[in-house]
Amino acid sequence: MSIDNNGRTAGYIDNRNDQFIIAGSNLYSSGVHRIRLQVGAWSENTFIQFYGIIGENPKYRTYMGNILEKPCACGWSAHGGYHHGQVFPRQTDLPIRPGNIIELVLDCVNHKISYCIIHKNSKSSVEHIVVDTELCPFPWKWYLHLYGKMWCLRLV
Repeated sequence: MSIDNNGRTAGYIDNRNDQFIIAGSNLYSSGVHRIRLQVGAWSENTFIQFYGIIGENPKYRTYMGNILEKPCACGWSAHGGYHHGQVFPRQTDLPIRPGNIIELVLDCVNHKISYCIIHKNSKSSVEHIVVDTELCPFPWKWYLHLYGKMWCLRLV
């Protein structure tokens, strides 16, 4: 994986698939925040394994299992979602294409997160998760887990 543009662009091009984790450096406890990633390249076999938040629950800091099974994880994948460690099916398929913007909204005021893909100024369906802050306490950190062999994302 290469990181350029003062840490605002990450990408990977190879002939083999691999897994990558990208996480924000900021922690969020108040207000509403939009994390927007513009897709520069995206191969057909690349997909999101998780895009969402991880809460800073001290109880799970030493947890050694799959991070998506943590009660302090809430977010989406290409095939479903995760709500406090439980998997749920997706209502719609949200295909990702070069030029799209993948948006994650952290609404700390109303204790919810939202996800959508913006296609040339029109949004796909927006999905929301209400976050139980007892299980996923503040501060929140955004977290992206990718699998694939060709992709490029830029923080916008």
